Amino acid sequence: MNPTSDQPIRQPSRFIALLRGRAILMAIAILAALFLVLTWVVLADHLQPTSWDKVTTREIQELPAATLGRLLIAISWPGFAPQSWIIAASIVLFMFWQRWYTEAVFTLLASLGSLLAEAVKSMVHRPRPTPDLAQIAAVLNSPSFPSGHVTGYAALYGFLFYLAYTLLPRQSLARWAILVATGVLMLLVGPSRVYMGQHWASDALAGYALGFTYLLALIEVYRAWMRRHPKKSETSTSATTDFV
Repeated sequence: MNPTSDQPIRQPSRFIALLRGRAILMAIAILAALFLVLTWVVLADHLQPTSWDKVTTREIQELPAATLGRLLIAISWPGFAPQSWIIAASIVLFMFWQRWYTEAVFTLLASLGSLLAEAVKSMVHRPRPTPDLAQIAAVLNSPSFPSGHVTGYAALYGFLFYLAYTLLPRQSLARWAILVATGVLMLLVGPSRVYMGQHWASDALAGYALGFTYLLALIEVYRAWMRRHPKKSETSTSATTDFV
């Protein structure tokens, strides 16, 4: 994902500008506050599903199984072990092989975002949906809040989306393939977990809030590192302007 010196200089886009300074700090604060509010709601309701959870589950599970249902189930597959760790390890090793050392280290950190969800799960210990309230694709015995899938996807695939957006040439087929693939995974993983009856909608929403909080904080640290350790081959390219 390292741009070459013969690429035209790209001016910082408005999207990247939103990820700077006070804007990103404000976004982190809002997402963190949303996560805390959702946690409070779950605890205040004694870990039981809200009426909104039940309605959302019913609506999502009524989607046609032969088309959208299969797609949603497929979306969840990369998030289960062992494939989740195999995918993350393969991406990190590929980056090391390409000598994208900084990106590899930060991608590894992004892949650990799901551990935040596991830590919260062990403290909140909310039960997963039960067969009397939802159609269960497969029974999972671990706690439900927040969704580890959603948190992990937001952190890992969100960071890959950011790298592709900022580092790859605009007309690159690889850039657009990564943007579409990671964007679809992030967008649909929440509905996917509800469709499979393994999470309530509030679990998924909390996963998005927690995952994107971690993602934005990681991006800010990554950009700060790049400002202090610019790559020699990038000092005259547009990628440098994206980091500053």
